[in-house]
Amino acid sequence: MYKAKGTGGAIYDFSFNPYIDHEILKRTRNIESFEVIGKISIDRAKSIIDKINKTSMLDKIIKNTDFLVKKEIKKNSLKAEYKKISLGYVLPSKEDIEFVEGKIIGRVLTLNDIIDHFKRYYQYDYLLDILQVLYCERRVSILPAFREEGEKLYCNFCRRRVCEGCQFNFKESDLLIYAADNYNFSLRQGLGYKLPKLKDVKEDIALDLLDFIKSKKNNGLIFSAPHSFSLDMLYPSFSEVLKTGGKVLYITSFNEAYEALENLKSTFYNKKYQ
Repeated sequence: MYKAKGTGGAIYDFSFNPYIDHEILKRTRNIESFEVIGKISIDRAKSIIDKINKTSMLDKIIKNTDFLVKKEIKKNSLKAEYKKISLGYVLPSKEDIEFVEGKIIGRVLTLNDIIDHFKRYYQYDYLLDILQVLYCERRVSILPAFREEGEKLYCNFCRRRVCEGCQFNFKESDLLIYAADNYNFSLRQGLGYKLPKLKDVKEDIALDLLDFIKSKKNNGLIFSAPHSFSLDMLYPSFSEVLKTGGKVLYITSFNEAYEALENLKSTFYNKKYQ
């Protein structure tokens, strides 16, 4: 977590590599000083930053923002180690940044997903630098998959308490990364999805279809014997589209349309159907 101070006031944020933020903010926000407050988990850093942003301007003036930060750090039993940064740092190339951004646009990925996909292209530290550039320039957003409220754990994605076996397969340690400029976070509110219990064969097919949806390929064809295909195998793929604000057009015979509609309503609640 760091504090950057410039003509527009102080900026508090978290970073994989504060040297990246220092270089970018020096050029874009004319910062005068940059201090690393200390190493803390991103979920706790985000919680502190959110509380600072929600604090009224009067309280910020009277109580002093630095005081509020130190109070939150002490409250969370975190050890603050202030360190100034003034050295230069070489940023990743524009081509590499755009290459990684292209993978993220239109999706919600975990940090592990991104690391696994790009491990053949980049070293781990260099990939984190690329992600930090995208985050600092507000081209992607990063948030923990879950947040603690009291003794309860809530999903940051569907905004509900964690269900048994996360319907999106997120883990407690996951960080979610998505394109900030083309992803409407509010569209995820109200998405309710009952994770279907499928037999092994159906489960394999459902996962294959989900991999196709995540691949962002334009066309796909499913071969199936008459009356052997089951709608519930499409539910994970539907969920992947809906959770990013997309729409699904499902076409079936007139005789099966009503049954399909009722099944969809009972599976994806709080959504609109036509």
